[in-house]
Order: sequence, then C-alpha cells, then structure tokens
Amino acid sequence: MVDKFCVGRVHSPAGGQGTNTAMQDAINLAWKLALVHKGLSPPSLLETYETERMPVVAEMLNLTTQLHERAFNRIPSTARSSPTEDPIDPMSRPLNLLQLGINYRWSPIVVEGRDKAEARGHQDPHGVAGGELRAGDRAPDATDLSVRGKDEGGATTSPPVAHHTMYGLVAAAKGKHVILIFPASLEDVRGSVEGLRGYVQSGVAEALVVLEPGMREAVGGVEAYGARVCVDESGHARTGYGVETGSTAIVVVRPDGIIGAYVLGIDQAHEYFSRILYV
Repeated sequence: MVDKFCVGRVHSPAGGQGTNTAMQDAINLAWKLALVHKGLSPPSLLETYETERMPVVAEMLNLTTQLHERAFNRIPSTARSSPTEDPIDPMSRPLNLLQLGINYRWSPIVVEGRDKAEARGHQDPHGVAGGELRAGDRAPDATDLSVRGKDEGGATTSPPVAHHTMYGLVAAAKGKHVILIFPASLEDVRGSVEGLRGYVQSGVAEALVVLEPGMREAVGGVEAYGARVCVDESGHARTGYGVETGSTAIVVVRPDGIIGAYVLGIDQAHEYFSRILYV
C-alpha cells in the first residue's frame, strides 16, 4: 500500500478501482446485514459476502497489478506503431474496469431454475460478456415501461400513463428485493402474486408484474391483487431478460441489483428465499 495516490501532477495509473470496489462491497453487504438485523435471516447469510466478493476483488487486484506493470515498464516499439488498441499499451484500459459485467453465478444463495448445468462454473467474475443472462448476473435495464399513474387517493392522474425504466421501478422498492413476474396469462399473474405474497407482507420484497402490450386490459385486475404492474410497451424487458413471448418467468432482483433467482415457477422462487431467510 502506497503512502500517497498522487504527487504533484503524477497520479496512480491503476484506474481508481478502490472506490468502485469498496462501494460494491458495501452494497453487497448492506442488504444482508439489514435482513439479519431485522431477524429475518440467519447470521450465516453474512458469510456469502466473502464468498461473492473475494473472487471479484482478487480479479481486480490482478488487473490493477497488470496496469502498474504496463505503466512502469518500457513500451515496445510494436505498441507505439500498432494501428489498433494493443493489450500492452500502458494507456489501454480494459472494459473490465467498468465493473458492469460482474457476476456471482457461483454463489450458494443464487438459484438458476432453468436447465443451465454450466451456470455454477468456476469463479470468473468477468467471464460472461455477451452470454445468456443467468442467476448471479447483474440485472439489466429496460426502457419504455408504462405505469398507470395514481394519486394518494388511488385516483388516476393526468397524464394517466407515465413511462419508466426498469432501474427506476426497481429503485422505487427502496432496498427491498423486487420479484419481476413475466406472465403468459392473467391466471399466471394471480398464482404468482398470491404464492409470493408472504415475502411482500413481511417487507422483504415487492412484486412487479411485467405485462406484454396485448395484456394491457389486465392492468386493473393485476393491481387488485396488490402488486405493482407495468406494460412492456416495446418488448425491451422481455428481450433483455430473455423471456420469450407467451412464456412465464420469475426473476428475483436483489437489493444490490444482482439477479438472485431466475426461475420458472413458485417452488423455485421459494427455494431462493429459503436460502437467505429463516424458514
């Protein structure tokens, strides 16, 4: 550890990853501490902080070490003359430094409910770029999600419809899990919402039903079940989350923005919550 990060005009070439990593450490641990503090989860949940974050931090330290070596070693002539980005160019910064592709697929508390035998592969926190979305991955955003506006009294507001992003709707849960329900029919909505109601009532989660445009008339009925609802106007949410039209999926987004469970039914969703809560 150095005494200073900068001296005059000279700064560390490591990429400033300490702060980014520390914030992700805090976000990963905070929701787990909250559940344990409230008596909803066993203390063993806190052990997954190390399980999930240590491989990420180790990878980042390896990467910043490589950046230091590039900066302080002589630059070969081939690096100066290369017309494309050269991996040994000391000013080159890999996309991994964005830390947007970090995953926890190996975590013992995530549940992949589809037939994905390779989902629990070796601990490679940056090895899934461009791959199929799975449990343990960062939840993607989606745009053009319409939500019927209501005032405090429950009356429809003007304008009657507001457009949101998935991140905005997830953030509105204020630190709770968000259970995204992608239904194939209104019957699927009712069964899913009622089957998961206990987690909503206990304050652990909120349910958000994502309807296809053809199911727009069901908005009022879904709201009557006590769940939030939005219409996936352009299909961005189903496409981003890999849910085929006409099929049902349940995606549980953790408070840290990671997909805790990608499942096809209520029983698999219960399996996820049984891994983090007292049963």
